[in-house]
Amino acid sequence: MSTAPRSPQPGPTILGPAPTVLSATRPGTPAPAPQALLLDFGGVVISTTSRVTWARELAEIVVERARAVGAVLETAEVEDSLRVGRAALSLWKNAASRRLAPRELEPREIVEDFLLADLPATVRSALSLDAQELLAAMAPLVAEHHLRPGITELLTECATRGIRLGIVSNAHSGRAHRTILENLGLADAFGVQIYSDEVGIRKPHPDMIRLATEALGVTPQEAWYVGDTLDRDVVAGRRAGVGAVVITRDRRTDHPPFRITDIPDLVLESPEGLLAPLREAFEGREPRYRPMGARPGPDFEPRGRTPPGAAAGPRRGDHPVHPESAALHRGRRPDPRAVPADREPDRPGHRRARRRGGLGPPPRPQAGPRRLRRPRAPARGDRPGHALGRPGRR
Repeated sequence: MSTAPRSPQPGPTILGPAPTVLSATRPGTPAPAPQALLLDFGGVVISTTSRVTWARELAEIVVERARAVGAVLETAEVEDSLRVGRAALSLWKNAASRRLAPRELEPREIVEDFLLADLPATVRSALSLDAQELLAAMAPLVAEHHLRPGITELLTECATRGIRLGIVSNAHSGRAHRTILENLGLADAFGVQIYSDEVGIRKPHPDMIRLATEALGVTPQEAWYVGDTLDRDVVAGRRAGVGAVVITRDRRTDHPPFRITDIPDLVLESPEGLLAPLREAFEGREPRYRPMGARPGPDFEPRGRTPPGAAAGPRRGDHPVHPESAALHRGRRPDPRAVPADREPDRPGHRRARRRGGLGPPPRPQAGPRRLRRPRAPARGDRPGHALGRPGRR
């Protein structure tokens, strides 16, 4: 694949040089065909639309649970704490992307230290005991989830070609993501789902991808990883050493929190554009001519492609079909005068006939190996024990 060209850069920011803005491109040459395809959840499989009322709806749930433990809270106070805590959590995620091996926060840390940090300590401690339930309820309230264009066709293509599928995603509630895929009827399409809250690490930690490839029975080099962010997805893919890193553009793609030097192999506007590169990769992996079971050598060229600098001509492995064989396949009697167009006649008379426009007689078949005759039986006088055959007798 060819790397994505860079578009005009925005001005410098307080974080240093402006981040790279990528433009959609198609691969120049096919990458090795993948044995597995790893997809990010948000921005690849699912697109989200923010809900304005999420904080109030979640605050009402918190107030109800606080009442169950004997605490009385104001809905507005809880709503304000949720909004501020979510903003601070977003800044923590950006900072964690700078680390080489970032860990994921525990659900209790997210609830107690971020979302409900402005509430009394006793209430925070009590509600943090149900942190997983609270985060699972929060996910569908924060945003509406929609399937991105082309995902259904992409999953079908992978199933047809036997490509193993996996989800690799940073999440505060993998349970909620599993439920969303289940409701969309896509849960059975994936052989493994890796979520950061369940494994304790988060992207760009390369082990997020390695856990998925190990579960699918492939190496990272045999997998493509598809994400939507530069600081998390592209960096994680490069550190893990995947076969190709693909970006499907989403709202966060062009706004990384800091400068990223790693670049993807391919940038697409949506997962729908991944179908063509995927098919090209499989077509490019097929040999022109190779014995069954043999591995391609260094001079192997994909079928249908001319090596750079080589003149176009007959492809290796393309053999002309003899007219007699073609006639037999069509159920007709072969014409004895037919001669392959690419074979020069080996008789002078035949050459003159072709120059006059006639086909002339067919070429004389080459003689095969001579049949060995059976040895002659020995003469009477040469037989062992005969008087004439004894030594000294004439």
